[in-house]
Amino acid sequence: MAAQFCTQKLNELQQIVHGHGTFMLTLCVLDLIFSLLATTGNLLVIRALWKASTIPANMKRLFLSLAFSDLALGLIAQLAFVVINTVMLKMAANGNFDFDFFCPTILNAAYFLSSLLACASFLNVTAIAVDRLLAVSLHLRYQQLITSKRVVFSLVSLWLTSGVAALIYISFPNHNNLGVVAIEFTGLFLTTVAYVRIYKVVRYHQNQIHSLLQLSNVKQGSNSRKRSLLITLCLFMLFL
Repeated sequence: MAAQFCTQKLNELQQIVHGHGTFMLTLCVLDLIFSLLATTGNLLVIRALWKASTIPANMKRLFLSLAFSDLALGLIAQLAFVVINTVMLKMAANGNFDFDFFCPTILNAAYFLSSLLACASFLNVTAIAVDRLLAVSLHLRYQQLITSKRVVFSLVSLWLTSGVAALIYISFPNHNNLGVVAIEFTGLFLTTVAYVRIYKVVRYHQNQIHSLLQLSNVKQGSNSRKRSLLITLCLFMLFL
């Protein structure tokens, strides 16, 4: 199955090299630029998170996992495809279209890594959304229920799930799109539900604060509106 997947992807790349060499070269340049940006940006994010002392430990672990997956995507996956596509373009320019040496090891490894890291990054975003929803919904019980061990276990499970998903993607080329759609739909559904719920909770607390300010009749006029807006913004940032 893996050999079939590699042959399928190699044929697709050969067609692009034959008919759209300029397009592939443009993609290589863009991939190289985005790889440098992703690597630099995520290194700075990891450094900032590592030094930050005010961020809760669970949130820090989730964001570090996301930054690491994005860093690996830019540093490994994107650069791998830049190298593969550049070699193919150079060989084609010299009249050599024998690309069989890319299969099965090189292309399969590149697609496996890119699939694993992309899936891990996507699931990390979903996990962050669910974690923020739990923090808003559980209130004081959040620290009791969402422990460090459970967060670490969830992250390990997330990465293992990404590895299994990438392996399935490579092993079943005729049906791998179904797995991709299933993961994307589940992740987008959970993320959307989480942030809609968070938005409703924020609006609920905003209305409560507004009602309390109206009942107390403290500092009417523009000062009252400014204070209400400030409290609302602070609360919103806290929930984020």
